[in-house]
Amino acid sequence: MPRFPVFRAQSGVSLIESLVALFVLALGILGLAGLQTRTLTETRLTNARAAAVRMTTDIHERMLLNNGAMVDSINNATPFPYVVGWGGVPAGTNCNTTACTHAQLAGFDLSQWKNTLSTVLPGGDGLIYQSTDDPREFGVLIAWTDNIDDKAIGDLADYTNPFTVSVTTNVGNAACPANMICHLTRVRP
Repeated sequence: MPRFPVFRAQSGVSLIESLVALFVLALGILGLAGLQTRTLTETRLTNARAAAVRMTTDIHERMLLNNGAMVDSINNATPFPYVVGWGGVPAGTNCNTTACTHAQLAGFDLSQWKNTLSTVLPGGDGLIYQSTDDPREFGVLIAWTDNIDDKAIGDLADYTNPFTVSVTTNVGNAACPANMICHLTRVRP
């Protein structure tokens, strides 16, 4: 009697099918990791912008509370003491312990504001300029570093491109410094 081969049902998964399944799983995990990285980056940028808005509000409120500085500036035809360029501001008089003039209070406010900016935002700095069209309008430009590797992020590199503010100011260059992110707000104390 001739013997016929016996066919058995497949009882396991072949090695190739296992490798294909692992490859598809790895692609999915890499996609999720990329999405998580992008989300963390966007969250950090959003938090920095929120801090810049809070710092703009802070200096605006300081200007409002020192309304005598604006009156002195208009009456005496002197520069508004809250106008400041990039870089640090000397501490000056401590107005928490000593009675200060309006100009001294402005210097104290700016010193505290700039120190807080450098603490709250990485590499944070600020510039305040007076509008040439309206003496009661001021621009507050806040800059900070990004700390993102442009080569690793790719299309997020456009966040660090500087932009130029198209205004003539009395403190010189009102452009966002190179390799920094900026937030510009106009205020009227």
